[in-house]
Amino acid sequence: MKKNLSQLIASLLLLIVYLSYASLGLPDALLSSGWNLIRQELNADLGTLGYMTLLGYSSSALSMFFAPKILRVVPTRLIALIAISTISLSLLVMSQASEFYQLLFFALPLGFSGGALNVALNNFLTANYKASHMSYLHSFYGLGVTLAPTIMAFTLSFGSWRSAYLIVSLILAILAILVIATFKWWQPQVKEDNKIKPIISVKEALSSSDARSSIAIFFTYVHLETLFAVWVPSFMFITKQVSLSTAALYTTIFYLSLTTGRMLSGIFSNRINSKKLITYGISLILIGTIAFSFNYSDTNIYFLIAGILGLGAGPIYPNMMFLNKEKFSPDNMSRYISLQLLIGNMGGGILTPIMGQVFQRTNIVVFPFILVAVSITLVLLVINYLKPKTSKA
Repeated sequence: MKKNLSQLIASLLLLIVYLSYASLGLPDALLSSGWNLIRQELNADLGTLGYMTLLGYSSSALSMFFAPKILRVVPTRLIALIAISTISLSLLVMSQASEFYQLLFFALPLGFSGGALNVALNNFLTANYKASHMSYLHSFYGLGVTLAPTIMAFTLSFGSWRSAYLIVSLILAILAILVIATFKWWQPQVKEDNKIKPIISVKEALSSSDARSSIAIFFTYVHLETLFAVWVPSFMFITKQVSLSTAALYTTIFYLSLTTGRMLSGIFSNRINSKKLITYGISLILIGTIAFSFNYSDTNIYFLIAGILGLGAGPIYPNMMFLNKEKFSPDNMSRYISLQLLIGNMGGGILTPIMGQVFQRTNIVVFPFILVAVSITLVLLVINYLKPKTSKA
């Protein structure tokens, strides 16, 4: 009886960890999917969406850098509670914004909370659960970024973007209550390694060609993922004249497929190795971006392409994380993972906002061709990385 209860508690705790990770995805997709109406109400230019992304990712990167030190003194459960509560409160305030600068201001706590939560939960899961749970953990991020634009598409059909922010804020408030309710489960059930000490310096880590290649892949992949998710609603609304709510659904389909791809990756990980799963993923991405560059009179075809891109993107992130065990020695693992997370997020936080200025100064019709160029770059980087090498860094 005691054993069964202990297993049930462990399973429920794992579910709370998964749901907490989903909270990272909820705010990420809200702004981009509702941007066409938000910018009209707040008198903002198309390209200013990039400023929001830049601030969010910059503050996220800052908190990722300091997260190991924070984890030494603050337990994961408290980080989860504070981060989720902060995100919920920020979204609540943003729903009442009357000026664009107000959204910019609250992008800072959103990013900082998300970055700390990202590192804390990845560390918590790695220390206390089997590696197979990694794909499932990241699948829940996919659920978050799928649910958010779905909610936004629903509220946009009634002419409101603010209601979506309120709904997501409420969901996160309920999640924060669940974290409080399960507080006593986090510490006794598992032992957290709060003594996170980098073994090698950044300079030493970057001396490894595998390290440089893997970081470049994370940087390019995150940029490709966010580039499509952030800008596809604007592309479809402006160039294909679809409705505001329909435009938001393209992001929904992409992230729904990405989530499905990560789930399938977890299911088939015992039969297909990580290298093959990554190869299948980049192949689908290349096919999808090339297909997206053609002009179709039937806009439903773009839904299919968004689905292909999402399926291709699904396996890449978690399997690249898993490959660290093959490429790098255990003693140096924490340093490489921290660099991958930090610099990888810059792909979305720097390059994706820059694209907003490119579209503002040229025309968003170039969007599909930029997608092709980035996907080709990703393919070449992955091919180089997956070449057999003899030693671990």
